[in-house]
Amino acid sequence: MAAQPNRDERVRLELALQLALGPAVMATRGFIAPEAEAAYRRARELSETLRDSRSLFAALWGLWLASGRNGEPDRHLVDELFRVAEPLNDPGLTLQAHHAAWVTTQVSDGDLAGSQEHVRQGLKLYDREKHGRHALLYGGHDPAVCGAAQAGIAFWVLGFSDRAAQSVRQSMAYADAIEHPPSLGHALWFTGLIHLLRREPVRVLEAAERLIALSPDRGLGQLAAVGAMLRGWGRAWSGDRESGLVELRSAIESYSSMAAAMMKLFSICLIDAELAAGHVEGALTVIECVIRQKREPVWTPDVLRARGDLRLAQDDAAGAAQLYSEAIVLARSRDAKSLELRAALHLARLFERDGRRTDAVALLQPLYSWFSEGFDTGDLKDAKALLDQNS
Repeated sequence: MAAQPNRDERVRLELALQLALGPAVMATRGFIAPEAEAAYRRARELSETLRDSRSLFAALWGLWLASGRNGEPDRHLVDELFRVAEPLNDPGLTLQAHHAAWVTTQVSDGDLAGSQEHVRQGLKLYDREKHGRHALLYGGHDPAVCGAAQAGIAFWVLGFSDRAAQSVRQSMAYADAIEHPPSLGHALWFTGLIHLLRREPVRVLEAAERLIALSPDRGLGQLAAVGAMLRGWGRAWSGDRESGLVELRSAIESYSSMAAAMMKLFSICLIDAELAAGHVEGALTVIECVIRQKREPVWTPDVLRARGDLRLAQDDAAGAAQLYSEAIVLARSRDAKSLELRAALHLARLFERDGRRTDAVALLQPLYSWFSEGFDTGDLKDAKALLDQNS
């Protein structure tokens, strides 16, 4: 009769199983899948029983990612990750603590500069040979892929659209180097988002089709939903408005059952598409849900701008102007230059419509002059066209 493993051996076997289960569930069913959170909670208990700090770190990291169920990753878990990592003096663990921090500072706090600093500090520690397999343990994706992708979002919001595109190209390069499909999907996700923010539907469709093609045979449900969302948006802004909207609505509903991150941005995309199609009631339904969301403050100026568009569609020009002005002030206070420009462009168009051409130029010209790149992107091209026709 075979000898039974002793208690510690059984605990270690179960711990290894739970730590392998968490990322697998997240990759296939989404970051906020209850089964993933349960696996990490059990792993935390087991690692504390064994006094195994490395396993405890992995369990805490998984719990941190699962804590985004309501769109607000747990800051206290980020602090705990740094606390556990410090005495171990392991660059890989410190990298992963920064990984959690660069997401949390951007998503929860709207602190773009802080997020970028965590990316810089984390990627200085990244070694592909040593850390290329981290995706199998931490969230189902490579930290360098994620860092470059998150930096891309921050660059765009801060007004550096070309650097945003360069950053997601770097994310794609990291993903190609490690040949890990979920990490490639992560890079394609953010590549599509950056081109969406740059208002480049053809490029969005390219990323979306690659992402969708990557997902079916691997059960990557969350990434498949993102791909469909990107494709729906791309179709809606490439002339196929109604069928694109149908796909966009369905994909956002599917995604919301698996993840909360980026939901405010995705909802804004849906509002814009609904209004462009003349569906005021549809846009109103979405925006009522978004207003109740306190998470992801980085996108709040664009929520105000979208609310302004809705007021304008309801023939409330004064209400629209007030919301655009609020969006401008809030974006300016956060150095969110791209969001400030977008709101200012909409207010300037309203001024122009009302014959206030001088006011439109006075609002838009100083802001347009601030930019040093991205002049081939949608918002800057539209701003230039408005300034040129009123000069």
